[in-house]
Amino acid sequence: MDHGSESEGTDMIWEISVACIAAGFAVLVVFLARALRTAERSMRQAVETLNVMQNTVADLSSDVKRLVHQANDLAADAQRQLKLLEPVLESVHLAGEALGETALTAKQVSAALAGILRSRSKTAKAADPAMAEKGTDAGPEEAGWVKWADIAAEMWQKYRG
Repeated sequence: MDHGSESEGTDMIWEISVACIAAGFAVLVVFLARALRTAERSMRQAVETLNVMQNTVADLSSDVKRLVHQANDLAADAQRQLKLLEPVLESVHLAGEALGETALTAKQVSAALAGILRSRSKTAKAADPAMAEKGTDAGPEEAGWVKWADIAAEMWQKYRG
């Protein structure tokens, strides 16, 4: 019986060992299943994130294309507007040149008129010693409108000449 009891003890150790191995394997399978579920959730979230990113990139790409197209349209419109403004700017440039020439001519006419008035005043003072003593120039009342007409005619001839 010793032999039988020893065999029973060994069988029992084997049964307990197999039961422990089976329990350990079951625990391992449970933890592995949980890990696989967690990994699966992480993979789904990664796929969702990737899809969102792809949609965002596609939206941004279409927005960028639209913005580039609008920028090209604006640049073309600005070029058309500048081409329309070129004649106006040329006219302004020509008007500025004409105004400068007119100012120069007015300055020359003014200088010529001042010269004529000075020479007339000297001539009048030399011709009329009483006026030279008074020290006054001949005014429009004294010289009359004929004198002013002569001055204007001389100025016109100098301007034309």
